[in-house]
Amino acid sequence: MVFILLPVNYQFRTRLLVSLIMPQITEISEATVLKEKGNTLFKNGLYEEAVNAYTEALNIRDVPTEEKIACLKNRSACYLKTKQYLFAVSDATEALKENPHDTKALYRRCQGYQELGQIEDAYKDATQLIKIDPKNQAVQTIMQKLVTPMQEKVQERTSMDGKVAQMFNLAFQDNPDVTRDTKLTATNNIIVLAREESGAEKIVRENGIFFLHKMTQIKDDFELQQASYRALANLAENSRRRVKRIIKEISLPVICETLNTSNEKLCVTASQLISNIINAITNVDAFKALVKEQTAMKRRGERVKPAKFTMDEAAQTFVDEIFSSMTKMLPSRKLSARGRDAIIEIFIKYITGMSGVGWTKQFMESEGLYNLLTIAGIHCKVESVIKVTGHSRMHSALLLTKIYDDMIGDKQRDHFKERCHEYFKDTFGEGDIDSTVEAIRAITTLLQVCFVVL
Repeated sequence: MVFILLPVNYQFRTRLLVSLIMPQITEISEATVLKEKGNTLFKNGLYEEAVNAYTEALNIRDVPTEEKIACLKNRSACYLKTKQYLFAVSDATEALKENPHDTKALYRRCQGYQELGQIEDAYKDATQLIKIDPKNQAVQTIMQKLVTPMQEKVQERTSMDGKVAQMFNLAFQDNPDVTRDTKLTATNNIIVLAREESGAEKIVRENGIFFLHKMTQIKDDFELQQASYRALANLAENSRRRVKRIIKEISLPVICETLNTSNEKLCVTASQLISNIINAITNVDAFKALVKEQTAMKRRGERVKPAKFTMDEAAQTFVDEIFSSMTKMLPSRKLSARGRDAIIEIFIKYITGMSGVGWTKQFMESEGLYNLLTIAGIHCKVESVIKVTGHSRMHSALLLTKIYDDMIGDKQRDHFKERCHEYFKDTFGEGDIDSTVEAIRAITTLLQVCFVVL
């Protein structure tokens, strides 16, 4: 037998031997260092300082998933200690997105829900924890605390079911023995029931959206119509699932048309319904509350990661659809003066990126600015095909201010001014005295915004 010795590279052989003999040296990431710093601060009871350390770690670009989960869970624990339960739930939820079966994240979210009084959510997390870790004594303790309030919730729901059924019989059944006033009283009671989660769910299950919408179409009875819209508004509040059901059964165009009423109270209630729908789909009010809480923390000298508002694809599609519909409605001759103001008020509340859903660019590009300037140029005491109130110009000026303030950089502001120029060029170019007067009024409205575009 002949052995052939192949030449071996000396440097390669040396590296191989070193790698086998010497222990492996791994680089500790910056995120890990900050996490360990936060852990030490937490153990010493310095919870706010620990939050800052975990936040710095999470702000690092491309932080490893394991470190991200750990920092989120630990920061959630800090927030529980400092009684900032909304933040605690938020961080635990983010951690669970990465690992849905993480017991620490589930436990901390369960604690946060319990402190916030969201008993059903806490019970749901506790139940899942028991399945994952049935011998965990801490979980069993919290479950024992939740059993009694959950039983009360079940009893409340049972009682609520009977109340809803009774009110439905009085409000919606075609019974000649039931007077109009009795129907109104029953509908007002449905409004109250719709404020409770169990009542709202029962109303939806019993086809209440259909019956309430049917009642909104009763002619010449504004009280019954308003009561129905108020009930729908309560059903829509803070429930994306119920809002989807409302949109499916009534449709967005019909919902927007609810603003086309000259009755002041009815218009206000219809506007509240639309606001609740927008908030439930986008969750923008919760974002505003978070920003407010962070602002207070900054004033106390605490370091926080600035909250960023985001929407999923479904929410963005909804926002585009409803805001496009309302933009087109603004100059409509069919729209009532009060309804026009209501649409502008909704835009004021939700349109900007600083305090809303960030729809100013789309508003500019979809003739929204042009339509708004048209309204700004109409006087309420002068006969016009477009009806306005004595407050319409003031509302227009405020919305123009919000839009301009939302412009980022000179390029966007210049584009705003160009769009204004286009409107004035078209309006002055029409040549008749009415158009000229309207253009001048629009200019004076712009001057109220405290800048000159001409």
